Amino acid sequence: MLKVLKFGGSSVGCADSIKRTADIVFRNHINKIPQIVVVSAMYGVTNKLEKYYFQDKNPLLINEIKMLHNQTYNELFCDHINIDNLSSQYNVQMANFIDKYSDKYIKNNSYSGFVTIGEALSVNLLSRYMSSIIPTHPVYTNDLIIMNGDTVDFDISNRLIKKKIINVHDEGYIPIVTGFMAGDNNGNIKTLNRGGSDYTASIIASAMKASCVELWKLECTKKDNGFMDKIKPLTEQRKWLGIVSANPTHVKNAEIVDTIGYVEANILSKFGKKVIHPKAVEPLLISNIPLYVKNTAIPEDEGTVITKKSNNNPKVIVDQQLKQFIDENGTNIIDPDVKTLMENHSDIIAVIGPNLNNNDNFKNCLNSYCKLKGFEYTFPKKLFGDDNFVSIFAHKKDKDQIIKFTHSIISEE
Repeated sequence: MLKVLKFGGSSVGCADSIKRTADIVFRNHINKIPQIVVVSAMYGVTNKLEKYYFQDKNPLLINEIKMLHNQTYNELFCDHINIDNLSSQYNVQMANFIDKYSDKYIKNNSYSGFVTIGEALSVNLLSRYMSSIIPTHPVYTNDLIIMNGDTVDFDISNRLIKKKIINVHDEGYIPIVTGFMAGDNNGNIKTLNRGGSDYTASIIASAMKASCVELWKLECTKKDNGFMDKIKPLTEQRKWLGIVSANPTHVKNAEIVDTIGYVEANILSKFGKKVIHPKAVEPLLISNIPLYVKNTAIPEDEGTVITKKSNNNPKVIVDQQLKQFIDENGTNIIDPDVKTLMENHSDIIAVIGPNLNNNDNFKNCLNSYCKLKGFEYTFPKKLFGDDNFVSIFAHKKDKDQIIKFTHSIISEE
């Protein structure tokens, strides 16, 4: 019955969201459900660290991160009788940690060490807060998930994960684990790439033979400084309970997809839909572990479940700018014949649906509509060789109308 829960940056982005995250973990604890909690850095922190590392060594950026964590700590413990002393101690320890390791990793030109400071801070803060309610223990994955080059060494990592997590559980603690962070055989810190906390959760779930993985997300507004502002109202949260059939901001009748297969979810993630990190699929597929996409503001809702094989023929649309779809080296994902399309079209629309690639009615309807409206578009050949997947290249100015019409077609199919 072991669960692996992964909470993204917005779910630990402010005091209010941290309290909601703690409530979810507490409910599992009360119900005697064994759990492992994986967390990202606080919302906006990794972006701030990357900006400092690559662009601007402005100490004000680091000070903003210190202030965010100190302010959040004060809000979490504001009712504590000894808040002044606790806050002072935390502020000193947190600031010393940031100064020590930021200096070290900058001097050593260690991008991975520097940007994962956010996860270390997040784990420490959440564990401190939750320890006042239930027993927790921070776990750092730089010596658990071991990489050879850019590839995870699953044999070594599985052994290290099992040993560490079992020990923490045996001592009566709930492990609060850093996402994104990994290491190598030489003791260097590595990363699982941006969004890699999903991958962390799936690696740990596979090693521990967990019953499921839960990805907890939260819709929020953003401050001018890039950090989290407020949790959006429940009306907005309900639009994004799991995976949606289209962006509800543009398509009013978009619906929550109850179930989707890992293959389809993986395709959507490659097209920019923030469902699950592409590499996170393989460990779960091999171990046949279901993944639930849930909302931290509405924990009682089931959201979307991603399984080895979907039973309900999901229909989903996602659009993404081409420059974000192709990799840094050019067109490694896309067939070379698509280069001409890229010169004439600015956006790509990905559509998931049962046997869509062989559905003449779908293509004929779309063709008639686009001709009527004077829209230019084209279907390239199967980019991923999947009958259930279609990609449409279209001009940016026509994209939203094509998406709305395409959604109406697949909704009626």
